[in-house]
Amino acid sequence: IQEVAKAIAGYDAKYQGYPGGLDRLVLGDGSATTEYLMNDTVATATDMSQANMQSIFRGGITTLKGVCDGNAGGTIGTADADPDCATFNPTFDYYDSTSDWGINMMGLINGVAPAAGDALPVVAAADVESVCGIENAALDNDGDGTVDNIYVMLGVGPESDMTGRTIQSAPVHFAQVGAMNANNRYNRFVAIFKVDNDTASANGSTVGREGSSDNATLVCTAMAMAALEGPQEALQRFYDRQDQEG
Repeated sequence: IQEVAKAIAGYDAKYQGYPGGLDRLVLGDGSATTEYLMNDTVATATDMSQANMQSIFRGGITTLKGVCDGNAGGTIGTADADPDCATFNPTFDYYDSTSDWGINMMGLINGVAPAAGDALPVVAAADVESVCGIENAALDNDGDGTVDNIYVMLGVGPESDMTGRTIQSAPVHFAQVGAMNANNRYNRFVAIFKVDNDTASANGSTVGREGSSDNATLVCTAMAMAALEGPQEALQRFYDRQDQEG
């Protein structure tokens, strides 16, 4: 988990922005996260605003990869209905180019303002605080009822721009339970980014870019398992297993 974070931070240091080509992890219509996550409720598919997308662009992410809806019949492992997904595998072959996004400096998606269904997975503030070890994730500095930031979860897949640059290949983690292994569920790592969600001023004073989005920033990396799992949880699970095995 930490090595993935280092690779993303290293890419940012070298190229002055986070890598594009990360996985969107939502259905093509934006209605939900992909059903082949180990737990598709670890994040909620949330429509993006133009301010959200401008923040992501300002963080350096100019492209995002679309993923297969899963399959035609609703059963993971069968042929997918999406155009690029005839040989679908939830960890090794899951891209659907018809859902790719190109993001520009105005926060447009493929040249058009975000609309209903243009969604990304958003992690609840309480989970971000627990998994990433930060506080006050749900701040509303100006008291206008809109939280200052949302926390977008993106997958670190093989078509990430950092593959071959700051990481040799996109890593895979393997579940202990067969039903959750890499041939049945998405076993890539995920990155959680803090994304500007409110460009109004706080208490009459300017916060960040007034009327324009602040840069998205990496908060942490994790595994999207039964629950989001960060480094501390993963270590604890390892030690617990060692104790059980004697």
